[in-house]
Amino acid sequence: LGLILEAATEKGCIVLSHDGKPLATHHLPGGAELSRTLASEISAMLSGHPKPAFVAIGTGPGSFTGIR
Repeated sequence: LGLILEAATEKGCIVLSHDGKPLATHHLPGGAELSRTLASEISAMLSGHPKPAFVAIGTGPGSFTGIR
């Protein structure tokens, strides 16, 4: 299981993957709302799943959310 995060652009995205295929995708709100909701959205996405074997992140360029 992998957790993929994109939060460096205006619209963020969280993806859970297994064997290179997406299991679940959640698009996040943009702007300042992204910083407020990212941690809780990740927690909700992982609920009921085993701990991810890896986390992949997008590093930008893009807006700074204060979470990187």
